[in-house]
Amino acid sequence: MSLRLRLTLWYTGILGGTLLLVSLIVYFTMAFTLDRQTNQFLNSRKDQYALALVRAGGPARGAALFANLIANFNPDTYAQLVGLDGQPITRTSNLPSGWPLDKSTIDRALSGVVVDETVRTGDVVLRIENFPISFEGQTIGVLQLGRDVTQAEASLTFLREMLVLANLAGLAASFGAGWLLARQALRPIGRIAQTAQDIGASKDFARRVEFAGSHDELGQLTTAFNDMLGHIQAAYHQIENALQAQRRFVADASHELRTPLTTIRGNIGLLRGPEVTSEDRRDALQDMASEAERMSRLVANLLVLARADAGLHLQKTPVPMGEVVRDVYRQARVLSDGVRLLVKDDQPAYVDGNPDYLKQLLLILVDNALKNTPAGGSVDVATDQNDGWVRLTVRDTGKGISREALPHIFERFYQADKSRTGGGTGLGLAIAKWIVEEHGGRIDVESQVGVGSTFTVWLPAGTVRQEPQAAGSDRIAAASGAALG
Repeated sequence: MSLRLRLTLWYTGILGGTLLLVSLIVYFTMAFTLDRQTNQFLNSRKDQYALALVRAGGPARGAALFANLIANFNPDTYAQLVGLDGQPITRTSNLPSGWPLDKSTIDRALSGVVVDETVRTGDVVLRIENFPISFEGQTIGVLQLGRDVTQAEASLTFLREMLVLANLAGLAASFGAGWLLARQALRPIGRIAQTAQDIGASKDFARRVEFAGSHDELGQLTTAFNDMLGHIQAAYHQIENALQAQRRFVADASHELRTPLTTIRGNIGLLRGPEVTSEDRRDALQDMASEAERMSRLVANLLVLARADAGLHLQKTPVPMGEVVRDVYRQARVLSDGVRLLVKDDQPAYVDGNPDYLKQLLLILVDNALKNTPAGGSVDVATDQNDGWVRLTVRDTGKGISREALPHIFERFYQADKSRTGGGTGLGLAIAKWIVEEHGGRIDVESQVGVGSTFTVWLPAGTVRQEPQAAGSDRIAAASGAALG
């Protein structure tokens, strides 16, 4: 059963129930009113007879008066006086044939109970009430008073038929109107369903459902559906971009792995040759070791990025950035190769982070700067804390990065031929960006070709406490302005 039909049936059923209730109230109110009017009329006629009987001096003299008075004064009333023996004493001349005279009814009335009954004689409907009559404190008989209620019964019958017809007509009209209203009300839902089917078939998530009505429930539904389409469109594009990036990532990884494997395989073939000098053997082994180390770094970096894509979250503790800088300084100074490495760590700075990954972040930036700075240049590393942020700066006087390459340097496997060459895998800066974002920070870069580059990392400051003075801190502070390498 469709929603449109269910709504129509509900609407029709509620309206039908309401019409039935109103009809019953009208009908029974009218029936009660007519019945009460008849009762009041017969009670008043009974009082008139009792008064006439008293004035006449008793039933013996009042019987003739009753027959003439009641019939002449109230021609619309039928009356009969029944004695204690159940036999009629007198009656009005207009008493119709077929007037009931039931002994059980007379006995009940003689016991002091007013008994009413409705009798149909031919086409006439009579309402009869049996009143006990007393004279001077003694019950002398039963007065049967009746009235023709044929017209009232006909009116009630007509009212009943009209109410039934009106209810049927109302139900039919309400079903038709409810069907049209449900169709009009559900039309936007139909458009939403049709749009959803078209979008599912065409994969065109840029489409929207048009709705020009008021901001009611259907308007809210349309707005929510359009918002959902916007989110689906964004997610779809994100998935498409992710799939493209994954395909590019796999292709680049395959290419990067093929190069060292080709070199190693070629050197192995060279070593198998019959005439291999010791110098050739030494060079081949050196090339194989270099390529194996490069491939090992590539696999390690790929593992880090795979964990990042899988939603890896780092365990964090308060980390003193001064210790991280000093550890990186000790490792990087042996790689300076004629480049001055300067460290400035004026104040204690703490970050809620992972010390191993923060060290890897700084090593990536420093190693990147050293590789792209010629001998005689300098690489400056500085940390400071301000307004709840820890700033880590790595500045070099190297080749610089072109304006065209800057937007892409954090992409995986990206290597700008004119700027950041040096035999790397192109994954370092991508890993660095992930580490920074995992710590809730950001990384900025400024560069000018031929002048140098500056990488600035902003990390939320952690718990600040007094850092104990390390034994080597004086040496590092003293060497912060000295040249290394």
